[in-house]
Amino acid sequence: MLIVPTSTRGPNGGGNANGNSPDSLANSGADSAANGWIGVTALGLVIGGLGLAGVSLRRRENARTKA
Repeated sequence: MLIVPTSTRGPNGGGNANGNSPDSLANSGADSAANGWIGVTALGLVIGGLGLAGVSLRRRENARTKA
């Protein structure tokens, strides 16, 4: 029995015969927009967390110096 491997690569070495790669199809449209919002939300949470940490440290320092 002869096993012949198949490929989904197109003429340019990537994707399928239509020239579309699976990555470009997966990162188009609504998926791309959703990933952008997830990144913005994550960045906002990180910045907010750093701000809260700064406020906490300042309050501790003020309480330590007043005591």
